[in-house]
Amino acid sequence: MLQFYDTLLELPMFIGIGRSDLSEIVSTTKFDFLKLNPNELLLSESDKANKLYILIDGILWVKSKADDHSYELIEEVTAPTAIQPERIFGLTQYHSKTYVAKNECNLLSLDKQEVLRLSATYLIFRLNYFNMICTQAQRGSRFLWLKQPQDIRAKFVSFVRNHCEKPAGQKVLNIKMQKLADNLHESRLNVSHLLNALNDQGLIQISRSKIVIPALEKL
Repeated sequence: MLQFYDTLLELPMFIGIGRSDLSEIVSTTKFDFLKLNPNELLLSESDKANKLYILIDGILWVKSKADDHSYELIEEVTAPTAIQPERIFGLTQYHSKTYVAKNECNLLSLDKQEVLRLSATYLIFRLNYFNMICTQAQRGSRFLWLKQPQDIRAKFVSFVRNHCEKPAGQKVLNIKMQKLADNLHESRLNVSHLLNALNDQGLIQISRSKIVIPALEKL
């Protein structure tokens, strides 16, 4: 039980909650526990967001696709993290990404009604939840006002970064050369020269319709 308390206190929604409140939450809240084996699916794009999933141990692959499914980006998320907490409420209450276990993962989930009850009862939980959603909204709105990159390398880096949950770590971009050129507003030849140059520098690894970026922060 003490180990479970310590685990909860590391999670985004429970940071700062006192031990007495935490004890009450544990005794009155229905937590569902889930264990995933490597390569096991957690959620698919367009699944109904009627639960809040929280990764407490392990690494998940996150697959994000363009609206027309013409390209996708795959990245990793590590524990502890909440899985799209903004999707439980609002206009579109469906998940927009696919989540697959990279290694053995442990998660807990809260039903939407439990999230509402905890938000109504515990101020710290409510503030933590609001802070997560507001921070994400503020970061998203800021992208529109950033100075637009001028050279082709900066355009490529900006394109990848803007499609990521986290601007660091390994990324895999599955995209055709012409589609990437169209998104960068550059010729296919210029994009090919850029990717080959970055590949020669060891910053990316290219193959047919696939770009692996070992560490986005280095690029």
